[in-house]
Amino acid sequence: MPYRQVPSAGMFLTIRTEGDPLALAPDVRAAVWELDSDQPVDDVQAMAARVDRALGPTKFNLLLLSIFASVALALAAIGVYGVVSYSVTQRHHEIGVRMALGAGAGEVRRMILMQGLMTVGLGLLLGLVAAFGLTRLIATLLYNVSPSDPPTYASVAIVLTVTSIVACYLPALRATRVDPSSVLHQE
Repeated sequence: MPYRQVPSAGMFLTIRTEGDPLALAPDVRAAVWELDSDQPVDDVQAMAARVDRALGPTKFNLLLLSIFASVALALAAIGVYGVVSYSVTQRHHEIGVRMALGAGAGEVRRMILMQGLMTVGLGLLLGLVAAFGLTRLIATLLYNVSPSDPPTYASVAIVLTVTSIVACYLPALRATRVDPSSVLHQE
């Protein structure tokens, strides 16, 4: 663009090269000064460096969002684990009686997992509906991704489900270690 049309943009010269672009900097300076010796030629950079500098704030924001998302995932896993673990502790006597009446360890594990995952599934469904409804608020922040991108929603659902399965499995495994005879002796 002509400098007089957009003076605040400054003047740039872009050259396509093969090899190291900074190796041509002295030759380019000499060619510009040969045409007009009053033209300043400074801030010579490779295009990759310019692009990195331009994308720096965006990359930093993405890094922060990734850290916050990881912390949120860890907190969600700890929360699911805590709720299911508390439920198993409260139901210690019931689980012992079930095992005394013939329930196997696999059945008890399955029962605890299913109850925990039903709650997680309901929360996941509500969260996905809310996220889909709020996509218009973040649409301007997304680059090259649709606000209602099905692979993104699917990957988030899969990661949360796998994390929840692990968080529910640990208390379910602990529930199978209940000694039915000690529970019955407590009565």
